[in-house]
Amino acid sequence: MAWAGPAGIVDRATSEASRPIQIENRSENKVYLLNSPVLTDYGDWRLEGPISVEEARELLSGGFVSAVGHAGTAELLSDLLGVNVPVNRMEVQMQPGDRALVLRLN
Repeated sequence: MAWAGPAGIVDRATSEASRPIQIENRSENKVYLLNSPVLTDYGDWRLEGPISVEEARELLSGGFVSAVGHAGTAELLSDLLGVNVPVNRMEVQMQPGDRALVLRLN
């Protein structure tokens, strides 16, 4: 099975351009599921991909925060990934150490 479009993983690496950061002492870093590739703040970011459906499932297996704002996209992702992807239109503020799985539709 393949993605309907390219997908990738985004990592938040620093809090300001060219300045390394200390990863916060949070209990765990978050994984977001996004339906569009948007940078949520200034800083250094890393994009990897495309990735397979199996890799996407593995990334989400520890839990994730849905930031998918369209019902049709949430349904498509639920079917592809085999997990419930709730519709959740929200503003994401990724922190250093957070990751995002991004679906990019063409």
